[in-house]
Amino acid sequence: MIEIGIGAGCESMSLNEMSDSVNPDLLSDAFLENQKSQNCLLPMGMCSEILTKKYGLKRENLDKFAMNS
Repeated sequence: MIEIGIGAGCESMSLNEMSDSVNPDLLSDAFLENQKSQNCLLPMGMCSEILTKKYGLKRENLDKFAMNS
């Protein structure tokens, strides 16, 4: 157990093209050998696109929510 935890991440949309797969040549062998790491290979931009289609989310509503949050 911990008292305080920090979760953080960063993804550069300008340095990496948004595609539906990740170039394995850009990843370390240690990353590719770890199953939990492999489960996180879907870029967040693609994840967002999939979820908006799956749940019928509208950009206008998402922008309003983001502005209010």
